[in-house]
Amino acid sequence: MNSIKPNQNRSLYPTWPETSERFPGYTLLLLIPADLPVFLKIAMQVIGQQVTTNCRETIVVPDHYTPKFDSYFEEYKQFWKSGPIRMERLGPIEDLVARKADGHARCWMQIVRGVAATQTEYAIWHDADAFILKPDFFESLYDRCSTEQLSCLGVNHVWNIDTFAKHGFDRINATWEMTINVPWMQQWPPKFHLGQMGDVNGEELIIDILIAAQMQTPPKKLGRIDLPDSYIHFNYVICDYRRFQNTETFGDDFFRILLVRLLIDAFDQGNESYEVPHVNDLERGIYSSQERVTYTSPVAVTRYPEFRARIDRLLTCGLLSLEQSTRMRQSLQPFDRAFASNKSLNESTIGLTEASKATGSGV
Repeated sequence: MNSIKPNQNRSLYPTWPETSERFPGYTLLLLIPADLPVFLKIAMQVIGQQVTTNCRETIVVPDHYTPKFDSYFEEYKQFWKSGPIRMERLGPIEDLVARKADGHARCWMQIVRGVAATQTEYAIWHDADAFILKPDFFESLYDRCSTEQLSCLGVNHVWNIDTFAKHGFDRINATWEMTINVPWMQQWPPKFHLGQMGDVNGEELIIDILIAAQMQTPPKKLGRIDLPDSYIHFNYVICDYRRFQNTETFGDDFFRILLVRLLIDAFDQGNESYEVPHVNDLERGIYSSQERVTYTSPVAVTRYPEFRARIDRLLTCGLLSLEQSTRMRQSLQPFDRAFASNKSLNESTIGLTEASKATGSGV
C-alpha cells in the first residue's frame, strides 16, 4: 500500500512545524481530490448546515495543485458562512510526488499537511464522501473528545477490526470523521502515520493511516461514538476513482464511479470537465465487458442492493433538492432494471419514489 519510497518520506516531512500556542476548539479538515471539485462543493454545503460553535477554522487540503480548483474554491467561498476558511496547498515537491502516488499515499500527505497547519488542540477529519445529517454532529464529537481527554475519537471501527482484535487491539478506529488530538498525533514523525504493511505478532497486516499510533496508545484514550443515523458514508470512493484513472477497463463492482457521476450531475449540473464517464456511457457497461467502466461481474449483482439502499437514504434525508433527487432517480433507472431483480428491493424503490411524489418535498 505504501507507494512512496522511504527516503522521499523523510525528505517530504522530516518533522512537524513548531507551534507556540494551541487554541481551544477544533479545526475541520476537508481532504478533497482536486480533479473532483464537486466534493468540495458538497462538503461546504454539508458543513454549512452544521452547528460549528467550537470550530475555529476550516482548512481545505486538495491532493494536488490545479488552478481550476483554486477558482472553484474562490467561487464556493462566496456563499460560505461557517467561520474562517482557507486552503492549504501541497508544495511543488509534494505535488510532484502526489501525482505519482496512489490514493492512500495522497490521503496521508493531505492529513499531514492539514494537521501541520492546524492551530487548535483538536482536528476533525471530514471525508469527502460522507454526508452529515445530525446538525450538531461535529460539536458532539468535539465535546466527547475534549471532555474525556481522548487521543482520538472515531465513529466506526477500522474495516479489519476482527484481525486486529485477535492481537489485542480491539479499539482501533477508522479515520473518516475521526477527531484527532493534534499533540497526540505529533508525538510521532509524519512518516510514522503513513499506511503500510506491518508485522503484528508474526502476521502481516495492512496498517492504515493513524493505525500505528492507535496501537501504541492506551485503549482508554481511544474512544468511539455510535451515531449510525447521523451520517451517510459511501466509503473508499476516492481510492476507487484513482484506480479507475490508472486502468483501461475498470470493474465498478461497488458502484463508486457511478456515484461520482450521479453527484456531478446533481450538484455540478453535469460539468463537462470531469473525467468520469456520463451516465449513458456507464449504462453500456452493465451488459458489455468491453466498456471503460463495467458492471458485468457477479460481485456487482450482490453489491447493488447495499449501494442502492445508501442512495435511497441520501435521496430521502433532506440534503438534496427535488430537482437533484429526481435527476438521480432517473439516472439510476437502467441500473435498477438490471440489478434490482428481487421483489423486495423493487418495492422499496417504488415506494420511495411514490412517497416523494406525494409529499412534493426535496427528497
